[in-house]
Amino acid sequence: MRYLIITLSLLTFSCGGGSQNQSESSTGQKESSSSSSASSCLAEMTDPEQWYSKAELITLVGEDEENIKLKSNPKYDNCIFRWENDRKTLMKMGKLEMEVPANNNVGITITQLDTKIERAEKLHKRTFTYEEYFDTYHTTTKEGEEQVKKSLEEKGKEDEKAKAAKGLLAMAPSEGHASITGLGDKANKYVQTAPGLRETRLSILHGNVVVMVNADVSEDDEKDLEVAKAVAKSVLGLCD
Repeated sequence: MRYLIITLSLLTFSCGGGSQNQSESSTGQKESSSSSSASSCLAEMTDPEQWYSKAELITLVGEDEENIKLKSNPKYDNCIFRWENDRKTLMKMGKLEMEVPANNNVGITITQLDTKIERAEKLHKRTFTYEEYFDTYHTTTKEGEEQVKKSLEEKGKEDEKAKAAKGLLAMAPSEGHASITGLGDKANKYVQTAPGLRETRLSILHGNVVVMVNADVSEDDEKDLEVAKAVAKSVLGLCD
């Protein structure tokens, strides 16, 4: 439950989704309307342990190396660093409440967009630039959540997928939505909450990939954001 990830793809909406016009390059690769080149070097780095190292994280958070555990999952294009601490969090499930460890974690996911855009274009019967796809699928706002809830209500009670998605929204609301400057072509952040979970999440468009970084290393959302930004800058710096 602590690492609950919400996927609402039925709507438009874990190192070491605008315009109707869509152009293509001579190689058939989609061109981004962003400021960077259409292709990110990160698209070729399929081993998550290439993205970020324990040594970098140790320097950033001041933790002992033996305490940090790295789980890499190339199948799902992500990796996560976890380490124990003295923090506790209160998990509520209905009338049941229990105190559980609030282990620190920093996670990185890099998603290649070309195949996902092809699927989105078939679904929506329109074309997408990288930026338009990012705006549609990776820019979560409170207003967007309300639109999703409204759409789910319109689908009716008989739609099991709609009911499941609505339940996930209720279990894991988000807050603190804002755009972030100085990272990639476009970036935003929010704080995801759920029973036993509160972590800052960054989504960054970089050419033809989206870099997502989540951080929960303290009780301070701003500190978590600074850690997530530092990790993201290091990952993006691989293309410099």
